[in-house]
Amino acid sequence: GEVVELVDARGSLVDRLRYADEGDWGTRREGELDHGHRGWTWFATHVAGAGDAPLTATLIAGGRSNLTYHVTDGTHDWVVRRPPLGHVLESAHDMAREYRIVHALADSGVPVATTYGLCTDTAVNDVPFFIMGFVEGLVPHDPASAGTLPPAERRALGRLGAHRLHRAG
Repeated sequence: GEVVELVDARGSLVDRLRYADEGDWGTRREGELDHGHRGWTWFATHVAGAGDAPLTATLIAGGRSNLTYHVTDGTHDWVVRRPPLGHVLESAHDMAREYRIVHALADSGVPVATTYGLCTDTAVNDVPFFIMGFVEGLVPHDPASAGTLPPAERRALGRLGAHRLHRAG
């Protein structure tokens, strides 16, 4: 099938999508996901509400390693996390470990997104992935994005982060 390459603002390749006849995560039209693909079938089977309407996905830019997608049906919002493209060290991009940590923190008092499912079956997708809730907000991934917040708010967020980490310990 035809391959669509997604690039970030710098023009760097971040993912490849293949139309569904090849069995990879595919697209029908710009942004609309193919519900016939095994990964999206798994998604709809394991995540309540995910099969009710067409899904669209948008790459969340700014990450340093694992790829993160905002997935929505217009009513519900989720996040799909998967390893980066190309050869990766399993220990460096262990989706099962990341999922277990986020899932374990759910009842700890540390605010984390709800986890919905982990798929390690490479017959579903060629790499493991997991699904969690989407949380609206600013992700200050570099000094420029953090600089959009007033200094008092940055200090308060820093203190809150340290407090939450202390509670988790």
